[in-house]
Amino acid sequence: MPKQIQTARAAIFKDAHLSRAFELNGFVVLPLLNEQEVVQLRAGYQAAAFNHPNGFYSTSFSPNETLKKQLSQQIEQIVAPKASQLFEEFTPLGSCYLSKAPGPSGQMPIHQDWTVVDEAVYDSYTIWIPLQDVDSNNGALQVIPGSHRFSTALRSPFFESALLDVEPELRKDLQLIELKAGGAIIFSQALMHASPANSAQTPRLAVTYGLIPAAAELLFYYRNPQTQAAEKYSVPASFFELYNTQIGQKPALGTLLESFSYVIKPISQSDYWLE
Repeated sequence: MPKQIQTARAAIFKDAHLSRAFELNGFVVLPLLNEQEVVQLRAGYQAAAFNHPNGFYSTSFSPNETLKKQLSQQIEQIVAPKASQLFEEFTPLGSCYLSKAPGPSGQMPIHQDWTVVDEAVYDSYTIWIPLQDVDSNNGALQVIPGSHRFSTALRSPFFESALLDVEPELRKDLQLIELKAGGAIIFSQALMHASPANSAQTPRLAVTYGLIPAAAELLFYYRNPQTQAAEKYSVPASFFELYNTQIGQKPALGTLLESFSYVIKPISQSDYWLE
């Protein structure tokens, strides 16, 4: 497990055992959907007639806002009640389908998702649910347990990754999470994760549902190209559903909270060690 340099934050699971596991590892695995719900979600995606673009694709990238909203709603109709059973009060951030076409271009490098809350106080959560059995052959998720507390670097599409110099060390510590269709991995958006290419003959399909604690303010970090200063925005819960088609642009929604000098410090090989 990587050395943790941040203190634990109280997880918002209703079940104390899940909270403790999440605080320690940055993720939990559990059964979530039944067979009928899996079939229903797959049928909803197929009816939308997406043609499984090469590599990894999220329906949140679609410029068709009507279709994107329709797909998000059909996921939420099934997943939101499950989330309400698992978590204390939370704010949902939206849902989407994730497809991974066969072929090498679908490999996802080790990364962390964007910083969207004050991580000194809160975690942000992703529920990831495959709609078929997943393993090393078709692109199951890989995670590094405990890595959600390893770095305090801010993450957004405007900041370079702090992990580039230590990827060989990180890759040795990846653990593959095999899941049955309808199973779920719920992970911190600060957790280091990746996935191999899909070597099967058919696309790998999953759904994802994001949430943050109800008490947390939703944030987005932007680097001003003129001043090179980091800018911290408070944004509405619908922000990321809209912004995924505008990545690379200054956020059109939200309130600027502060502007500050910020330089990413790359993690060195000597910084990374296992207990």
